[in-house]
Amino acid sequence: MTGDVLKLLRDKAVVSGSRQTLKELKLGKVKQVIVAKSCPLPVRREIEYYAKMAKVPVLEFAGTSWELGLTCKKPFKVAALAILKTKSRKK
Repeated sequence: MTGDVLKLLRDKAVVSGSRQTLKELKLGKVKQVIVAKSCPLPVRREIEYYAKMAKVPVLEFAGTSWELGLTCKKPFKVAALAILKTKSRKK
């Protein structure tokens, strides 16, 4: 999972943080959500609620928010990530 997240980060197909994740969920731009095991319960519930409404799967990262942040090469906690839908480009 770590390698996949890093590839998506390079492609700028991921937003990190619970607020950004919720924003993108509400806009319908998310295809999958990853939440840290230590994500605060109220935040997790809100993310799961909007993900259910949008029919988006929610995966739980086995590590803590700190570990998810380090996986994303961020020097801070990351409670949630949203993997964005990619747009197909016509040539």
